Amino acid sequence: MPFVLPSLTKGPIVIIPPAQLKQILSKPPSEIDALGPQTEEIQDPYTVRDKEIWINKLHLGVVRKQLTKDLPLLTENIAEELAIGFERHWGSPSKWKAVPAWDSVSKIVSQAANRVFVGIPLCRNEEFLEHSRLYSDSVFGGAVFISMFPSFMKPLVGWIVRHNLNRHLATCKKNRCLHRGREAAVESIEEREVRTYMGTPERRLAVDY
Repeated sequence: MPFVLPSLTKGPIVIIPPAQLKQILSKPPSEIDALGPQTEEIQDPYTVRDKEIWINKLHLGVVRKQLTKDLPLLTENIAEELAIGFERHWGSPSKWKAVPAWDSVSKIVSQAANRVFVGIPLCRNEEFLEHSRLYSDSVFGGAVFISMFPSFMKPLVGWIVRHNLNRHLATCKKNRCLHRGREAAVESIEEREVRTYMGTPERRLAVDY
Protein backbone atom coordinates (compact mmCIF):
# COMPACT_ATOMS: atom_id res chain seq x y z
CA MET A 1 0.00 0.00 0.00
CA PRO A 2 1.37 3.48 -0.85
CA PHE A 3 2.29 5.74 2.03
CA VAL A 4 3.61 9.26 2.50
CA LEU A 5 6.86 10.37 4.13
CA PRO A 6 7.20 13.94 5.37
CA SER A 7 10.15 16.03 4.18
CA LEU A 8 11.32 19.45 5.33
CA THR A 9 12.85 20.45 1.98
CA LYS A 10 10.86 18.58 -0.71
CA GLY A 11 7.38 18.35 0.74
CA PRO A 12 5.47 15.06 1.11
CA ILE A 13 7.11 12.08 -0.62
CA VAL A 14 4.81 9.29 -1.83
CA ILE A 15 6.31 5.80 -1.60
CA ILE A 16 4.89 3.41 -4.22
CA PRO A 17 5.04 -0.40 -3.83
CA PRO A 18 7.02 -2.16 -6.61
CA ALA A 19 3.87 -3.96 -7.78
CA GLN A 20 2.28 -0.60 -8.73
CA LEU A 21 5.29 0.96 -10.48
CA LYS A 22 4.38 -0.44 -13.91
CA GLN A 23 1.00 1.26 -13.73
CA ILE A 24 2.62 4.57 -12.77
CA LEU A 25 5.30 4.38 -15.48
CA SER A 26 2.72 3.70 -18.17
CA LYS A 27 1.03 7.06 -17.64
CA PRO A 28 1.71 9.85 -20.20
CA PRO A 29 4.01 12.83 -19.44
CA SER A 30 0.93 15.05 -19.10
CA GLU A 31 0.03 13.14 -15.92
CA ILE A 32 3.45 12.17 -14.54
CA ASP A 33 6.31 14.66 -14.54
CA ALA A 34 9.67 12.92 -14.19
CA LEU A 35 11.76 15.82 -15.48
CA GLY A 36 10.78 18.22 -12.71
CA PRO A 37 11.88 16.00 -9.81
CA GLN A 38 15.06 15.04 -11.69
CA THR A 39 15.93 18.69 -12.21
CA GLU A 40 15.28 19.40 -8.54
CA GLU A 41 17.37 16.40 -7.52
CA ILE A 42 20.47 17.52 -9.44
CA GLN A 43 19.89 21.23 -8.66
CA ASP A 44 20.70 22.28 -12.26
CA PRO A 45 20.71 26.06 -11.78
CA TYR A 46 23.46 25.77 -9.17
CA THR A 47 25.55 22.78 -10.29
CA VAL A 48 25.55 23.07 -14.10
CA ARG A 49 27.54 26.02 -15.42
CA ASP A 50 26.14 26.01 -18.98
CA LYS A 51 22.58 27.33 -18.87
CA GLU A 52 21.84 25.91 -22.32
CA ILE A 53 22.08 22.42 -20.85
CA TRP A 54 19.59 22.83 -18.03
CA ILE A 55 17.25 25.26 -19.82
CA ASN A 56 16.90 23.64 -23.26
CA LYS A 57 17.86 20.09 -22.16
CA LEU A 58 18.94 19.11 -25.67
CA HIS A 59 20.64 15.97 -24.34
CA LEU A 60 17.30 14.45 -23.36
CA GLY A 61 16.18 14.23 -26.98
CA VAL A 62 19.47 12.64 -27.99
CA VAL A 63 19.22 9.96 -25.29
CA ARG A 64 15.52 9.19 -25.79
CA LYS A 65 15.53 9.06 -29.58
CA GLN A 66 18.91 8.64 -31.29
CA LEU A 67 20.96 6.85 -28.62
CA THR A 68 18.13 4.50 -27.58
CA LYS A 69 17.47 3.59 -31.21
CA ASP A 70 21.16 2.89 -31.86
CA LEU A 71 21.73 1.00 -28.59
CA PRO A 72 22.30 -2.36 -30.37
CA LEU A 73 25.16 -0.72 -32.30
CA LEU A 74 26.72 0.64 -29.12
CA THR A 75 26.45 -2.43 -26.88
CA GLU A 76 29.48 -4.18 -28.39
CA ASN A 77 31.68 -1.11 -27.86
CA ILE A 78 30.49 -0.69 -24.27
CA ALA A 79 31.16 -4.36 -23.50
CA GLU A 80 34.65 -4.07 -24.98
CA GLU A 81 35.44 -0.99 -22.90
CA LEU A 82 34.11 -2.62 -19.73
CA ALA A 83 36.41 -5.59 -20.31
CA ILE A 84 39.40 -3.29 -20.85
CA GLY A 85 38.48 -1.26 -17.77
CA PHE A 86 38.15 -4.29 -15.48
CA GLU A 87 41.47 -5.65 -16.73
CA ARG A 88 43.15 -2.27 -16.16
CA HIS A 89 41.85 -1.72 -12.64
CA TRP A 90 41.25 -5.25 -11.33
CA GLY A 91 43.56 -7.35 -13.48
CA SER A 92 43.45 -11.16 -13.53
CA PRO A 93 45.31 -12.15 -10.34
CA SER A 94 45.74 -15.79 -9.41
CA LYS A 95 45.58 -14.90 -5.71
CA TRP A 96 43.33 -12.73 -3.57
CA LYS A 97 43.79 -9.04 -4.30
CA ALA A 98 42.49 -5.99 -2.44
CA VAL A 99 40.46 -3.75 -4.79
CA PRO A 100 39.13 -0.26 -3.97
CA ALA A 101 35.66 -1.13 -5.24
CA TRP A 102 33.95 2.28 -5.33
CA ASP A 103 36.88 4.16 -6.82
CA SER A 104 37.75 1.52 -9.42
CA VAL A 105 34.15 0.85 -10.51
CA SER A 106 33.48 4.58 -10.98
CA LYS A 107 36.55 4.75 -13.23
CA ILE A 108 35.42 1.72 -15.22
CA VAL A 109 31.92 3.15 -15.69
CA SER A 110 33.40 6.49 -16.76
CA GLN A 111 35.56 4.76 -19.34
CA ALA A 112 32.63 2.74 -20.76
CA ALA A 113 30.32 5.76 -20.85
CA ASN A 114 32.90 7.91 -22.60
CA ARG A 115 33.34 5.20 -25.24
CA VAL A 116 29.80 6.22 -26.29
CA PHE A 117 30.20 9.94 -25.67
CA VAL A 118 33.60 10.66 -27.23
CA GLY A 119 34.95 7.34 -28.55
CA ILE A 120 38.53 6.12 -28.92
CA PRO A 121 41.18 7.29 -28.03
CA LEU A 122 39.80 9.91 -25.64
CA CYS A 123 37.77 7.36 -23.66
CA ARG A 124 41.08 5.74 -22.63
CA ASN A 125 42.88 8.97 -21.77
CA GLU A 126 43.33 8.61 -18.01
CA GLU A 127 43.75 12.35 -17.48
CA PHE A 128 40.51 13.12 -19.29
CA LEU A 129 38.65 10.30 -17.51
CA GLU A 130 39.84 11.38 -14.08
CA HIS A 131 38.73 14.96 -14.65
CA SER A 132 35.36 13.83 -16.03
CA ARG A 133 34.80 11.52 -13.05
CA LEU A 134 35.79 14.05 -10.39
CA TYR A 135 33.66 16.77 -11.94
CA SER A 136 30.62 14.45 -12.02
CA ASP A 137 31.20 13.48 -8.40
CA SER A 138 31.40 17.14 -7.44
CA VAL A 139 28.16 17.96 -9.27
CA PHE A 140 26.16 15.18 -7.63
CA GLY A 141 27.76 15.74 -4.24
CA GLY A 142 26.95 19.45 -4.48
CA ALA A 143 23.37 18.67 -5.47
CA VAL A 144 22.89 16.48 -2.40
CA PHE A 145 24.28 19.25 -0.20
CA ILE A 146 22.07 21.94 -1.76
CA SER A 147 18.94 19.80 -1.46
CA MET A 148 19.38 19.73 2.31
CA PHE A 149 18.44 23.43 2.52
CA PRO A 150 15.08 25.17 2.06
CA SER A 151 14.39 27.00 -1.21
CA PHE A 152 15.11 30.51 0.08
CA MET A 153 18.64 29.45 1.10
CA LYS A 154 19.51 27.57 -2.10
CA PRO A 155 20.85 30.59 -4.06
CA LEU A 156 23.40 31.28 -1.32
CA VAL A 157 24.32 27.61 -0.79
CA GLY A 158 24.39 27.11 -4.57
CA TRP A 159 26.84 29.99 -4.92
CA ILE A 160 29.14 28.31 -2.39
CA VAL A 161 28.91 24.97 -4.20
CA ARG A 162 29.45 26.63 -7.58
CA HIS A 163 32.45 28.46 -6.19
CA ASN A 164 33.97 25.12 -5.19
CA LEU A 165 33.23 23.66 -8.64
CA ASN A 166 34.83 26.68 -10.32
CA ARG A 167 37.86 26.32 -8.08
CA HIS A 168 38.14 22.69 -9.11
CA LEU A 169 37.97 23.64 -12.80
CA ALA A 170 40.50 26.42 -12.28
CA THR A 171 42.91 23.93 -10.72
CA CYS A 172 42.51 21.62 -13.72
CA LYS A 173 43.16 24.50 -16.10
CA LYS A 174 46.26 25.45 -14.14
CA ASN A 175 47.58 21.92 -14.58
CA ARG A 176 46.46 22.00 -18.24
CA CYS A 177 44.34 18.92 -17.62
CA LEU A 178 41.07 20.45 -18.85
CA HIS A 179 42.83 22.37 -21.64
CA ARG A 180 44.37 19.24 -23.12
CA GLY A 181 41.14 17.29 -22.65
CA ARG A 182 39.16 19.94 -24.54
CA GLU A 183 41.71 20.08 -27.35
CA ALA A 184 41.70 16.30 -27.62
CA ALA A 185 37.88 16.23 -27.75
CA VAL A 186 37.74 18.79 -30.56
CA GLU A 187 40.48 16.98 -32.48
CA SER A 188 38.67 13.64 -32.08
CA ILE A 189 35.37 15.07 -33.37
CA GLU A 190 37.06 16.74 -36.35
CA GLU A 191 38.86 13.51 -37.29
CA ARG A 192 35.58 11.58 -37.23
CA GLU A 193 33.91 14.21 -39.42
CA VAL A 194 36.70 13.93 -41.99
CA ARG A 195 36.50 10.12 -42.08
CA THR A 196 32.71 10.28 -42.48
CA TYR A 197 33.02 12.84 -45.28
CA MET A 198 35.56 10.59 -47.05
CA GLY A 199 33.06 7.76 -47.04
CA THR A 200 34.36 5.72 -44.10
CA PRO A 201 31.82 6.45 -41.34
CA GLU A 202 32.26 4.79 -37.97
CA ARG A 203 29.75 3.65 -35.42
CA ARG A 204 27.79 6.53 -34.01
CA LEU A 205 28.77 8.41 -30.87
CA ALA A 206 26.79 10.86 -28.78
CA VAL A 207 28.81 13.73 -30.27
CA ASP A 208 27.54 12.82 -33.76
CA TYR A 209 23.97 13.87 -33.03
